[in-house]
Amino acid sequence: MWAQLVAIDGRALLSVLYLALLATLLAYTLWTRLLQSHPAGQVTPFSASLVPDGGFARCHVALLGEHPAPWQWAGTAKKCLAAC
Repeated sequence: MWAQLVAIDGRALLSVLYLALLATLLAYTLWTRLLQSHPAGQVTPFSASLVPDGGFARCHVALLGEHPAPWQWAGTAKKCLAAC
């Protein structure tokens, strides 16, 4: 495990810092504002279904340049439609 920690490059470190600080802070801020203005029963279905799928699309396509398989897109579409 120590060898893996020593081998961390700058890109990996920035990714961890982004997830630990910026993304988490933004997510909790938006979540708190949503719950202040809407009942929890209206907000929760969207967060449980759409947040992971939005991250999937942004991360794999926009940031990493990967091309998900058709079955992955089908699963994403199914979850988004079920939430609406």
